[in-house]
Amino acid sequence: MFYTGIIDNVFKPLHKVGEWKVLVVDHLSMRMVSSCLKMHDLLEVGITIVENVHIQREPLNRLEAIYLITPDEKVLEEVIEDFDSFFLTYKSAHIFFTEVCPDHLMTKLHQIRKCKVIIVKTLKEIDIAFLPCEEQVFSLDNPSTFDRFFSPAPTSLLPQKIAEQLATLCASLGEFPSIRYKPDNPKMVGFANQVKARLDVYKRDDPSIGEGRYPAQLILLDRGFDPISPLLHELTYQAMAYDLINIKNDVFKYNFNLFFLLENDEMWVKLRHLHIADVSRKIPEEIKEFSEKEKLPSSQNKMKDLQAMLKKAPQYKDQVKKFMVHFSLAEECMRHYNEVANKLCPVEQELATGFDKDDVKLKEPVKGIVPVLLDHDIRLHDKLKVILLYILFKHEGISEENLDKLCGHAQIPVEDRAEIMNMEYLGIPVIKGSIQKKYSPVRKTRMETFYLLSRWVPYIKDIIEDAIEGTLSEQLFPFLVKRALPESSSLRTCLSDTNWRKRVTAAPVSLVPRLIVFIVGGVTYSETRSAYEV
Repeated sequence: MFYTGIIDNVFKPLHKVGEWKVLVVDHLSMRMVSSCLKMHDLLEVGITIVENVHIQREPLNRLEAIYLITPDEKVLEEVIEDFDSFFLTYKSAHIFFTEVCPDHLMTKLHQIRKCKVIIVKTLKEIDIAFLPCEEQVFSLDNPSTFDRFFSPAPTSLLPQKIAEQLATLCASLGEFPSIRYKPDNPKMVGFANQVKARLDVYKRDDPSIGEGRYPAQLILLDRGFDPISPLLHELTYQAMAYDLINIKNDVFKYNFNLFFLLENDEMWVKLRHLHIADVSRKIPEEIKEFSEKEKLPSSQNKMKDLQAMLKKAPQYKDQVKKFMVHFSLAEECMRHYNEVANKLCPVEQELATGFDKDDVKLKEPVKGIVPVLLDHDIRLHDKLKVILLYILFKHEGISEENLDKLCGHAQIPVEDRAEIMNMEYLGIPVIKGSIQKKYSPVRKTRMETFYLLSRWVPYIKDIIEDAIEGTLSEQLFPFLVKRALPESSSLRTCLSDTNWRKRVTAAPVSLVPRLIVFIVGGVTYSETRSAYEV
C-alpha cells in the first residue's frame, strides 16, 4: 500500500522515458522513501539522485526536481531559496506535500516569481505523513512527542500536527473510522477531537473514503495507559536486539558489514517475536536441516559449520550469511542477558505482575529489590526503572522517606530523581497523596504457558482482544464517534459469534473491520508483538 502510494501518486505520473529528475526530501520523507524503495526502484521511475533539502546543493539547473516534503516553514524557505536567486538550483519544481499545507504556508510559494518560465509545474498534497515500520506497525517519526505531550507547558501545536499525520494514515487506508479514546488525561479529549476534525476534512474532500467497507475502529491512548511495559526487559528476539545491542536504523553491524533487519528477511520475520530461548534453539535446528537437505557437513559447532559451507558451497552464500548473522545476533543477545539482565528480570516480573515465581501474591518486595539497587554492575538507568516499578506496584505511591532510601541505595544523584517525579505527568502518583490515583485495570486471567521471566502481558493485548470481540468497556474507552455497521450486514452476525476469527479469515479485506491503535508517546516491542499475537 505505501509503496504503490508513493510510486503511483508521485513518480509515475511525471516519468517520461529518457528523462531524469532529482528527488529532494526532508527528514521524514527521506525515511518514508527509504522504508519502501531502493535506488533501483527510483531509477526505474527516472530519479537519478536524491538530495536533502536542508543541505546546500550544487545547481542542477538542467534537471527538474521533485520535492517530497513536509509542509513546514523552514522546509518552504529552503525551497524558495532554490528558486529565489539569479542562478536556479533546478530547472523547475514538482512539489508534493506529505500532508495538508496550511494556507499561510502556501502563500509563501508566491515568492518564486523571478523567472519568466513556469517554475512550479506540480503542486499537490499526497496525504502520506507516516512511516511504515513493519507490515502492521507505523510511526509518525516524531521522537519529541513524549516529552512535549506530557510536559506541563502548553502543547497546542503538537496534537494538531500528530492529528493531521494520523488522519493521513486513515485516508491512505481508505478508512473513516469510529474513534475511541482513554479520557484519564484531559489532553486526550482535545487530541481525539482534533483527529475527528481532520478526518472530517478528508471525508469532505473525498466522500468515497470509508465507503464500501465496514468501519474501522481507531483507539487513541497515551503512554500513561500502561507505564509498566516500557520499564521491563523483554526477552523476545526483536526486543532484546534493539534494547541490548547497538542497532540503529534497523542495521546490525556484523564482521564489519551492515545487515538490515527488515521485512524482506524471512528468517527475521519468523523469529523476531519468539522468546530468545526458542530462537537459540531454532536457529541451530534450521542450520542442521539446511545442511542435511543440501548434504553439507554438520557438527555441534554451528558457526564452524557455516564457515565450512561458505567455502564448499559458495552458491548458498546469501542463505549461509543470513544464518551466520542471526546466529551471531542471538548469541550477542544472550551474552548481554547473562551479564546483567538475568539479575533484573526476576525482580521486574515480580513487581510487574504482583506475584512471585511460585505464583504467590507479593506483599512487600523491598527485600528483593535492595540487592539490585546496591549492585554496582547494574546501570543507573536500570535501577531507576526498578524503583519506578516498585512505585507502580504500590499503586498509590510511596512516602518521601521511602523514596529517599531507595534512591540512596541506588546512589541516584538528586538531579536524576526528577525522572522519577516526572511520572506524575503521566497520571502516576509517585509520592502518596500527591495526585489522584488513576483507575487500575482489571487484567484478564490467561491460561497460556509463559516463560518464568516473561510472565507480564502488556495491557494493550487485553484492549485489542476486547475491542475485536465487542466487549471493551465504553465507560473506560468511550466513543467520540461511533459509526454503525449496516443492519443487514452478514458480518454483524459474524462478529457477534465467538468463532468470528475463523469466519473473517475467509472474508474479503473490505469486509473485515480494521482496528487501528495509536499510542501518544510511543509503543514498545512487547506491545507490537502482542498485537501480532491477537
